[in-house]
Order: sequence, then C-alpha cells, then structure tokens
Amino acid sequence: MNERDKELAVQCRLITSSTKGIYVDTLQEFADLIRADECEACAKVCDEVGEHPSLTPRHCAEAIRARANP
Repeated sequence: MNERDKELAVQCRLITSSTKGIYVDTLQEFADLIRADECEACAKVCDEVGEHPSLTPRHCAEAIRARANP
C-alpha cells in the first residue's frame, strides 16, 4: 500500500498504522480501482472541454473540481 493510501485509510479508521496482511492488500486493490475509475472520469471531462475551442485547460481543471463539489 503506498504511503498516501495508507494515510487516508488510517484517517478513515479503516486500518491502523500497524495493520498488515490480506486486508491491506485488498484495500490497496480497492484504492487502485477507485483511482482508475476517477482517472477515466476526469479524462472524459477533459475530452468534453477539449471539444470546445474557446475553452482552456483551466476550464478542464474547474470542471474536474466541480465533480467533487456537486
């Protein structure tokens, strides 16, 4: 489990700093799936923004951030 994922899992009380084993491995797989899904969703937002020549990368960033704050 990478350090950032571990920090977030500890913050959410899913694990402690000393948790080891298959549970941590399973959480890492879950985090990887979530990350890939979010990456694809962000790419789609950028694709949509890219279809409009008057929009800039800043518009893409704003659209991605807006996804987190509905």
